[in-house]
This record gives sequence, structure tokens and C-alpha cells, in this order.
Amino acid sequence: MRIFRKPKSGEVIAQGGMQIADGILRRCGFHEMRLPEQYRWWRLPKGLGRPEEKTRATRAAVVLRAAGFLIDLDPALYDRETERRLQELLDQEPWPAASPENREKSAFSGRGEQAVDARLGFRH
Repeated sequence: MRIFRKPKSGEVIAQGGMQIADGILRRCGFHEMRLPEQYRWWRLPKGLGRPEEKTRATRAAVVLRAAGFLIDLDPALYDRETERRLQELLDQEPWPAASPENREKSAFSGRGEQAVDARLGFRH
């Protein structure tokens, strides 16, 4: 999965991944886009400002990595403090990795989605 800024438009985009990544991206503030039905990507809303874009992109990358995904995060979107804070939370106890057996379920199955969201700072 790749998270990057489009050079011409400046939009922050996430591409790739599987269905399990959709919920994580949504909870990190990304919006699903389609053109046509076969082509899907995720983007952050316009007008967030660079600091918030970096926070959300880094949050998505950290949580997706914790779920077992390989992530290519544009270095210009990386926020060290966001990663440090989230990594501390993730290190408190083990998280189930995305495996062929659980990719159809939530990456955090059995933990209660709302509790996990609150723990990781997701907004609804």
C-alpha cells in the first residue's frame, strides 16, 4: 500500500491494500473514491492543512503496519511524534496481524472496534 501526495493537485492519496485496510483508512479520515467501479483509491479531504495531513497519513501508516501491511509512506507526510505516540499504544499489548485467515475480519477483531478507535485516537 502506498500513501503519497499528488504533485499537481497536492491531494494526499492512499492506494493499494485489501478490504481490511478500508476501515483503517476510513477511521484515519480518508475518503473512498471510485472511477469507474474497478478503480478505487482513498484521499484525505481538502483544507486540512499540512500538519493534520501528516498526522492522519502517519496514523494510517502505523496502524496498517501493525495490521501486517507493507506501507510506502511519502517521507514528506511522515510525522515522528504521531508515530512515537501510536507506537507506544501499540506496544502495550500484541495486536493480531493481517493474515490470510483473518483478512476477511477486522485487523483488531475481538477487541471492540470503538475501544480500539479510542485507544488509537480515531475520530468518528
